[in-house]
Amino acid sequence: MNAKLNSVLIFVGVIMLGALGALVMNRSAAALPLNDATDVPYPPPQTTTPPLSPIPPVATATPLPSLESEIARNYVVNTYGVPLENLLVVNEHTRNYPLTGRTFRLFTLLDTRPGGVFYDLLIDVDTGEATEDVTSIEAAEERARVEKYGKLDSVLYEQLQAMQDEEVVTVTIQLVGGLDLGAAEIQSVAFATLAAQYPEAQTALEQGGKPMDVNDPELAERIDQEYGELVNTLLEQRMEPLTEARRQLAEELRALGITIDANGGPDVLSKRDILLIAQRDEVAGLFLAVGGRFTTTQLPVQRSIGWNYWQIIAGMVLLILSLGLIFSNRRARGGGQNAKTRI
Repeated sequence: MNAKLNSVLIFVGVIMLGALGALVMNRSAAALPLNDATDVPYPPPQTTTPPLSPIPPVATATPLPSLESEIARNYVVNTYGVPLENLLVVNEHTRNYPLTGRTFRLFTLLDTRPGGVFYDLLIDVDTGEATEDVTSIEAAEERARVEKYGKLDSVLYEQLQAMQDEEVVTVTIQLVGGLDLGAAEIQSVAFATLAAQYPEAQTALEQGGKPMDVNDPELAERIDQEYGELVNTLLEQRMEPLTEARRQLAEELRALGITIDANGGPDVLSKRDILLIAQRDEVAGLFLAVGGRFTTTQLPVQRSIGWNYWQIIAGMVLLILSLGLIFSNRRARGGGQNAKTRI
């Protein structure tokens, strides 16, 4: 009996211990967060992105002065005693002289000290020689041009090489003195005339300005208008000898069976006539004008078109010259920096 009772008690004790263990386990599990999809998830982990390191700047190489630039600087330093640190290159470009086979780098250097001047010089790219004697270099090129082309423009010369003697082409004839209208002299004469007429204009000139640089706006406008009229009159006077020379040339060529426009052209001439005209002393040059080669059947039409074209061009040239003289540096007072202008 006692043995059976002990067995029952042991069995009940085991069951109670198992229940107690299950209860403890359930309480501990309830205290832990769950990972089911229905449960509130854990807060996302806090992540920080490290700052990007700055990109180092890319170093750009400073272009070194050209060899010709160094030669030009040293030339001015040694010739004129200008300190190297006060020399500034303000212009540099290539100048070619193809007929003499020479190439130069042209430099304009400025002495940056107060009252400094500009220096212009050429550096031979083949020999490194520096020179300021541009006149002799250009004279040599001109001699080579005359030797090869004579009085013909290079474009016209090449065109004639492919032409037969009787083929015609439109050309412009330039007489001696035709491009030398003396614009600077015309301006000086006009300035002196206005200064003699208006004391205010004389004062403006003495102060380094123009005749129209006066305080009275109405007087300035009147002087400006009279200046334009003076320039046009002087230009017409300069053109008169050229006009007469052109008419005389037309008459003499007509006697030789060659017809040119007595009023200025351009003219449609055969290759043979062009070469003959180029030999005359009063002719400075012949240039290829509008159009190309034409057959003789097109001659009347082309002469008519050429005359209208020349009228337009002549008018534009006179207008540009006049406006250039009238409005160049208008109302400018005082002089600029001194300059050694050789080119």
